[in-house]
Amino acid sequence: MKNKAILIGIIGAVGIAAFLVYRQLRKLMDYKLSFRSVKVKKINMQGIDLTLGLNFENKSDIQVVLSSQKYDVFINNVKISTLTNENDVVIAPNSSTPITFDVSVGSKGIADLIKTTSFTELLNIKKQSLRVDSTLVVKIGSGTKTIKQSSEDLIENWGKK
Repeated sequence: MKNKAILIGIIGAVGIAAFLVYRQLRKLMDYKLSFRSVKVKKINMQGIDLTLGLNFENKSDIQVVLSSQKYDVFINNVKISTLTNENDVVIAPNSSTPITFDVSVGSKGIADLIKTTSFTELLNIKKQSLRVDSTLVVKIGSGTKTIKQSSEDLIENWGKK
């Protein structure tokens, strides 16, 4: 009888622990990668230079490490840049961590963009559509998970959200 009570207690404790871990992993997968800012540093016939700001929100009680990041950046559905980062970025539990990167578009990118819109319209950069397709490799304990997300909006709306 005493052994049955101990066994039931152990099974109950393991079940509760498994449920709590499962709940944290669900919260972790409910992360949010959101637009924070866009700063236009330069725009002319030779190129466009932007600084993009994103926030990675970790809603779980588990520390997360972004071990690899890849961002494909599009203006008006024209791919202008691919950015990668292989350095670990630690995201604290229940926090939002800013991620900032620079995007430079050369004259070839400008030529590709002008095929979809006029240079005059392109000069009004804040009215252009900006899409970021992200592929993140997240380290959780000893395992990894690849997360893909696409975010798109007009450049002028990035800072409003």
